[in-house]
Amino acid sequence: MEKLFELKGPRIMSRVEAQRLIPVIIKLTERTKKEVQILVQKLELVRQVDEEQANQIENQIDDVMNVWRDQVTRLGGKPKGVWIVDFDNGHGYFCWKYPEPEIRCEHGYNDGYPSRRELPPMMEEPRP
Repeated sequence: MEKLFELKGPRIMSRVEAQRLIPVIIKLTERTKKEVQILVQKLELVRQVDEEQANQIENQIDDVMNVWRDQVTRLGGKPKGVWIVDFDNGHGYFCWKYPEPEIRCEHGYNDGYPSRRELPPMMEEPRP
């Protein structure tokens, strides 16, 4: 895999910094989602016929999801559910869910996805 960003892990970041990661996370998520969908289709075909193979496919799905979680974490996000990523902003989390094109919400440290609050639209960064 090519190195798109220096991988650091979770850290406090601004909304602009977190937003810069969204296109990369969208690509990772789309690729992972396709891989999981293929495995789920295989699982549905064998579930009633071959329990051992079904268990192997379930383990493959877990492995694929764990790779996605690890990649998102290394980029600085905190995976919080299936295709949900939080970014620590120092007073809570910016919250993103696939397929949202940008970070639009935040919530407190002790709150979760259901407590998301809308953020004002991002202003475009000045071009150099």
